[in-house]
Amino acid sequence: MIDFKLHSGDLANFPKLEWRNFHFSFNPAFSSVYARLDDSEFGLIEVNGDVKGYIPVLLKKSKLINTLKFMFNPVNLVGELFSPQEEEQILEAFIHHLKKDNEIDRILQPLNWMLFQASPKESVSVPFGSYVLNLTDEDTVWKGLHTKHRNVIRNAWKKEAVIKSGADQLTAFYELYSGTMERNNMHCEPKWYFEELLKTNGDNIHCSVVYFNEQAQGALFVPFTKQGAYYVYGASAPRIELTGAVNALHYDLIQNMVKANVEIYDFVGARLSDVSGSRLEGIQKFKKRFGGNLREGYLWKMDLNSTKCKLYDIALSTKLKLKRIKLKGDIIDQELPKFK
Repeated sequence: MIDFKLHSGDLANFPKLEWRNFHFSFNPAFSSVYARLDDSEFGLIEVNGDVKGYIPVLLKKSKLINTLKFMFNPVNLVGELFSPQEEEQILEAFIHHLKKDNEIDRILQPLNWMLFQASPKESVSVPFGSYVLNLTDEDTVWKGLHTKHRNVIRNAWKKEAVIKSGADQLTAFYELYSGTMERNNMHCEPKWYFEELLKTNGDNIHCSVVYFNEQAQGALFVPFTKQGAYYVYGASAPRIELTGAVNALHYDLIQNMVKANVEIYDFVGARLSDVSGSRLEGIQKFKKRFGGNLREGYLWKMDLNSTKCKLYDIALSTKLKLKRIKLKGDIIDQELPKFK
């Protein structure tokens, strides 16, 4: 038997976790800011019964439907992942709980920095992965790099690339980041979001920029705890003038995370479908060559109230058509046809 209790609203009433040992989404200082960005509310699900643990979620209410979005997998009382079998058991029980409670109509695709180990029976799911580097020691990590990565990093060092880290690099980071998002026709978070994260959670954010001839070449904004560092936000100049500059920037982050006793560096997201010839092929090759293991799992979503969800989808589709906006769909929608 598994029971669930939702903690939301006043953070003072949340369970007191040693969140630095958990994934960064368990940190209220981070997730409360992210919830503001998402126009939602941060919630912590307490799991009790046959297994005990926690699940961080985002909750959003609207006139038509109420949604839930997972921020990370269910974890035990010390922040560790359950076994895939236990995770599946928890997820099935949680879905049953939500259907009985009748407050949530739709479970959305989870946030991009997480990967489920299991997918519930009635969910819409696709296989997905991520390259994860174990941060044992610097010597082991260096030897695990692909030869080409080591060579271009040495090139950046030889030609005196300059890496600067800290809150004072936010403006340079955001200039590169907003430009990168625009070039790739992707959503760009507002600057206030990054400013607020640094203000409230600065000790657990690595913000850095690499320069060559005083020109910014690449930038990172990486949240981390002892559990792991996650390549959530990164950027590069339209034309990188120094080969290896961005590689060296990542390696500098890795060095800092090793010194801070962080356990892993997760490069966040790798499609398991064939990406040959696409822009994603180069991105995934870049991630892979840092020597991490490909962790495979699932992305999934589910409609709990099909009638309300259909009505919502019709209303949204009509609204977007009137505005001549084409709905792209999430990663699950994009990947699903490739696995049928």
